[in-house]
Amino acid sequence: MHRISFKIGSVPVAVAMLLLAVAPAIVRAQAVASASLTGRVVDESGAPVPDVTVAVTSPALQISSVAAVTNQEGNYQVLDLPAPGVYKISFARAGFQTFVRTDLNLAVGFAARVDAVMKIGQVEQTVEVTGSSPVVDTVNTAGGTTLQRQEIELTPKGLGLQELLPMSAGISLAGKPDVGDSN
Repeated sequence: MHRISFKIGSVPVAVAMLLLAVAPAIVRAQAVASASLTGRVVDESGAPVPDVTVAVTSPALQISSVAAVTNQEGNYQVLDLPAPGVYKISFARAGFQTFVRTDLNLAVGFAARVDAVMKIGQVEQTVEVTGSSPVVDTVNTAGGTTLQRQEIELTPKGLGLQELLPMSAGISLAGKPDVGDSN
């Protein structure tokens, strides 16, 4: 366990408390520069489908695709995907229609859960899902935001971190500094 210590001498206590509240989130965000996919594959009756090939493709990958195979319970995991990035995931197994999910936006530290229902059919049939419900991170409890390069370039620059804090969700500097209602 690392210990962070600094001298509070000339820094107001409220600002010091703000830094202590924000610092762990900043360190955690810098440590996680990837995203992951997990999920479960079942057939139309709800029974798990083992040995399904899960292929993940994206321009963000340095190789053409990353693959995983479902276990006996139909579960799969694809870890350490470069983030942020837009991904396409396909599920294929002999005797079932190929299931494809496109336009998965994965932000840094995002653990997406993508479940699939495989329909019995011919191998060359493909079911492509568009306009489905958004992917939700059910693993991580921390919030985060991905800023695009254009947003950063258009943001007015200040003298330091204190000018950027009001732009973060949940932080208010009106009156006493406040981080998520914890003065």
